[in-house]
Amino acid sequence: MKSAGKVARSQVSDDGEIPLQGFIGKFDPSHQAIIRAARKVLRRRLPTATELVYDNYNFFMIGY
Repeated sequence: MKSAGKVARSQVSDDGEIPLQGFIGKFDPSHQAIIRAARKVLRRRLPTATELVYDNYNFFMIGY
């Protein structure tokens, strides 16, 4: 039985993870660490949210 607020790993799509890691990899290592840490916290806090990523010319954004 799954507890409320938890998502099984098989329910999370990894289709965009490789391109997303490439976008994050363009930043300085210190910024990469901040982005990855923020994603980890937000994905834990919002397990069923859809993650939207925009990489457009002069900015990078992740929305939930």
